[in-house]
Amino acid sequence: MQTDELVRQVPRVLNPFARLIRRAVRADPPLPLVPYAQVEVLRVLEDSPDLSVRAVADVLQLAPNTVSTLVRALVEVGYVRQSPGHGRSTRLRLTATARDVIDVWDERRAALLQTVLGRLSEADRAAIGAAVEPLLRLQDELERAQQSGPARSRPVAADG
Repeated sequence: MQTDELVRQVPRVLNPFARLIRRAVRADPPLPLVPYAQVEVLRVLEDSPDLSVRAVADVLQLAPNTVSTLVRALVEVGYVRQSPGHGRSTRLRLTATARDVIDVWDERRAALLQTVLGRLSEADRAAIGAAVEPLLRLQDELERAQQSGPARSRPVAADG
């Protein structure tokens, strides 16, 4: 496939995956509806407990006030606990309730993928497995591009 075609197809193919998985995982029995942005905060804190709001914002590349709003909502539902850190910064930690919900999400996601991957041919599973490493490299390149500034693109001409 040529690069121009990849540019069009990669987002079309990849974008629905996370949404479809989230929808299936939440469905039966229903899990608490946690907006994806809040799930991202939970995942960061799962990987790196005791971060400040600013540190979480840096990891997610979001504005600190956006993350502060997300954290406030997570504290209200009992998924995140705040504790004093160094100076005036507050440190964030997942609660046991959040860990339980994350464990259920992870178990359901694994069961779902085990089932649907099992329906595919061995050749399809091998092709998907072979695609994982290049997709991770693509992710790394996208992160590098984002850190180095906005992508240079051609101006879009207005119709008229």
